[in-house]
Amino acid sequence: MKRIICFLIAAQMLLLAACGSGDETGKETTAGNAGDETTSSTESTEKTRFDELGAKDFGGRDIVIMEATDYPSDTMNFYDSEKNGDTINDAIYARDAKIGDMYKANIKYLVSTSSPDGIQQVLNGYLAGDKVCDIVYGVAASDDALRNLAVQGMLANLNDISYLSFDKPWWSNFAHDNLTLGGKTYFATGDIMPHAYTAPIVMTGNLALLEKYAPDEDIYELVTSGNWTIDKLVEFAQFNEDLDGDGKLHTGHDFFGYVGDSTGGGLVAAAFVTSAGVDLCENNGDSLTVSLDNEKTVDVVTKLSKLMPNEKMDDRREYISTFTDGRAIFIQAYMGDIATYMRDMNDDYLILPMPKYDTEQEHYRSMMNAWGTCFMGIMSNTDVDDVGFIAEALAYESYNSVRPEVYDKLLKLKLARDDRSTNMIDTIFDGLTIDFNALCDFGGTLSVLANSIYKGQPLASNMAKKQAAADEAIAKFVEGWTQN
Repeated sequence: MKRIICFLIAAQMLLLAACGSGDETGKETTAGNAGDETTSSTESTEKTRFDELGAKDFGGRDIVIMEATDYPSDTMNFYDSEKNGDTINDAIYARDAKIGDMYKANIKYLVSTSSPDGIQQVLNGYLAGDKVCDIVYGVAASDDALRNLAVQGMLANLNDISYLSFDKPWWSNFAHDNLTLGGKTYFATGDIMPHAYTAPIVMTGNLALLEKYAPDEDIYELVTSGNWTIDKLVEFAQFNEDLDGDGKLHTGHDFFGYVGDSTGGGLVAAAFVTSAGVDLCENNGDSLTVSLDNEKTVDVVTKLSKLMPNEKMDDRREYISTFTDGRAIFIQAYMGDIATYMRDMNDDYLILPMPKYDTEQEHYRSMMNAWGTCFMGIMSNTDVDDVGFIAEALAYESYNSVRPEVYDKLLKLKLARDDRSTNMIDTIFDGLTIDFNALCDFGGTLSVLANSIYKGQPLASNMAKKQAAADEAIAKFVEGWTQN
């Protein structure tokens, strides 16, 4: 299943049997009867979340989930039209069928060919008084994404739904806490959407090149001892080499000690700054503040700028093949990149958390990519409590049966090349974080970070120029988020 290789989430899911039709734009698939093919790990003498939820009969009602994504064939939030032998696909199929059987409900999917199209379809239906779906899966970061539905009052406040247990491990606690404002949370992530496992922004290292260029350096030991820092990564940038002598570094044919996706602009810059312990915005529970021209952020940006010492780069988008071809020691990547591009790589590679600011920083922090199809919202024009009940059941069952297929088998057994990379994956997910500015880029402040890191532009003065725009954007956003 192609979507296994795209964006891995730190969540958990299990669905027991399902069936459907079609695979084109707006395709619809429906979970069928699971029969007695699978025995869930939740079936034990211990009290389960299902016991706590109690019995419920939806009378054969459809629960429609819109998958609003740019790459439907690459996500793993829904199954193909039937079981196909792929373990993740079949686990989701089984999960949906099991929940459908338990509560007499039909889990169905509408799949868009682009995130904007899917969100627009939901929005148009809402404005016309039609319910397109009950649950919407999508990205959170762009203007035509879940955050737009939220500020227009089209998503239900998840905190008002008593069935949703955001303190439980099948939901992302850090995302819920960080994306709650004024007591309101409109979208969440967790095991209900396995694609979220592809969301972390990480570092990977070529083990063969490390043994050649730094034979005495144990990178795993650096991480476990707390010494994996920006300064340490900068040391490897000294190995950048202009092989053809044309005065430029080309990802297509030159060599790099470190290469990353500077075309990712604010997203990648934000990931590095976040990993160094800087919060992109402050959330006091009722209001947001962006203040990135402080001494700590300036120092972080100054360090990071040494990773790209005035590079003249015309072809940065080829940076992943630079790594897979064995011409880069380290690369910044997304967890989904590892699944998509690196599984067949000849050289062994390491999977690492993003580097810390310094050795005094207590924890590693890896930012979650808000552009991944990793977030779910419940439409406010549906039976909110009933849909919340099904969402909780899907998330819990995912935790028991889908999570093992994605997190334990795909990430840890298939993507990690050795036991120590397996441990690094736990470190990455233990340190995941996200905040509202990672979603909204208030006033273009993330672009300022990128320009400072990649182009050497002054941070403090440029950030000061953006402050009024950031404050205005925050005020508008907070008003929309909290008034609904």
